[in-house]
Amino acid sequence: MHEVADNIYVYTDGEPSGTNQATTNGLIVISDEGVLIGDGLGSEASTQSSGGSYCSEL
Repeated sequence: MHEVADNIYVYTDGEPSGTNQATTNGLIVISDEGVLIGDGLGSEASTQSSGGSYCSEL
């Protein structure tokens, strides 16, 4: 995860080998109103289960 501006982070994740080859890019924006996670994991359930782990890295 990389901070590209104050309170704006991007990340790339993926599995380049194996049967499920995929790369995903994401965005996290932190503001006084809350946290926005923009993610392309392929399903809402995958994003929700991963959101906490992404934020814990911040």
